[in-house]
Amino acid sequence: MIIKLPMGVTMDTSNVPNNFGVIIRDSFRKFTDGTKEEYRYEDKLRFIDCCVMYMSHKKTNERRRRIPE
Repeated sequence: MIIKLPMGVTMDTSNVPNNFGVIIRDSFRKFTDGTKEEYRYEDKLRFIDCCVMYMSHKKTNERRRRIPE
């Protein structure tokens, strides 16, 4: 399944790259670029929420395609 994560990261879950951790860290760094240190934890939670939202949205769209109208 192809999923889209924050900051333009597209991932194929059937072929996860060996540098997945590096890709996610880079995406997070771009996401928090310019954030003050005192808001960093809030941004971490927001980044995780965005990841969940992107993945859930894809699954929702797939379910909709399978349901006959």
